[in-house]
Amino acid sequence: MKNNIVSFLLLLLFSQCANQTSPNGGPQDKKVPELISSKPKHNQLNFSGEKIELEFDEYVKLKDPGEEIMITPSIGKDTKYIAKKKKLMIIPKVKWKANTTYSVSFRDAVQDITESNSAFNLRLAFSTGSEIDSLQLVGVVSQLYKEEPPEKITVAVYQSDTFNIFNHQPTYFTKTDKKGRFVISNLKAGAYYIYAFDDKSKNLKAESKSERYGFLKKKIELSGAYDSIRIPMIRVDARAIKITNIRHTEKITRVKFNKPIDSVQLTNYSSNKLIYTFGDTQEELIFYKENLKKDSIKIKLHVSDSTGHSFDTVTYIKSIETKVVKETFKMPPPKLNFNIETVHVFTAQDIEKLATRSYLLNSKDRI
Repeated sequence: MKNNIVSFLLLLLFSQCANQTSPNGGPQDKKVPELISSKPKHNQLNFSGEKIELEFDEYVKLKDPGEEIMITPSIGKDTKYIAKKKKLMIIPKVKWKANTTYSVSFRDAVQDITESNSAFNLRLAFSTGSEIDSLQLVGVVSQLYKEEPPEKITVAVYQSDTFNIFNHQPTYFTKTDKKGRFVISNLKAGAYYIYAFDDKSKNLKAESKSERYGFLKKKIELSGAYDSIRIPMIRVDARAIKITNIRHTEKITRVKFNKPIDSVQLTNYSSNKLIYTFGDTQEELIFYKENLKKDSIKIKLHVSDSTGHSFDTVTYIKSIETKVVKETFKMPPPKLNFNIETVHVFTAQDIEKLATRSYLLNSKDRI
């Protein structure tokens, strides 16, 4: 018995020694990946390679590279990002442009594989020509009527005054950090128009219907350090006004717009009285018609919104007789299926027997 106990304790001891586990309660790995080498090197000139290669001091992984890695000028969405062991490769589908300075900001994309620590302030700049642009724009984005700064807002700069932020993608762009700050580096001297927008659709275009945006009214003449830019943002629907639907009934006409309107001016070209008001929202006008049978009322509408857009149109208010659809569904009377063989007809003698039996049953309590 004693030998069995000793054997069991030895077996338990050896099994614990064989199962090696990570020690609990040890110091947390707070070391971030550090860049050892890169091709091209930072600020390298005349780069002619097809891809970017970076090597770190530990194994790395990628977090949302398509969103976190900012490359300007843009090289397209079809760029490949590959992390393998201690190396990271960026392979564009298109060739690098000649005599162009490229800036790569990695933000939180490069992380170690143990604690997901992100490489700190990792940037890379290089030129495919003999010169590298070194000017930068620095600033902050804020929200009107809100204290908290907006995070991950796209800040974009355009060099042409014929662009449209709702239709055109920018040449240079970046995203704000948690405090709303941004830096756009490696720019050449010149004039720039700067905008900030949510870019929820991730297409580098502003969507005024659903996204906040802001801009500086005047262009920036960049010739040296420019580090005091402040861009306020607000959500304003800047689309042009248009009618999306007109619906006539016997008593009212509903005119639906693609966005809320602020003011309405109406010109009535007939003697018929016409009353109108907003519907459930200010995207809809409701016209009430009195004693309007077959004739239509010609009107001119002038509407405007909060952004200063206006819209003019001539239309007709009609009265359409409401047709009542006749009910075609009919409920057939229920069919009563009686089986003659199962129907029992009570005679006077049957009723008398039942009454006698009931009397005898009730009299048991009295006996």
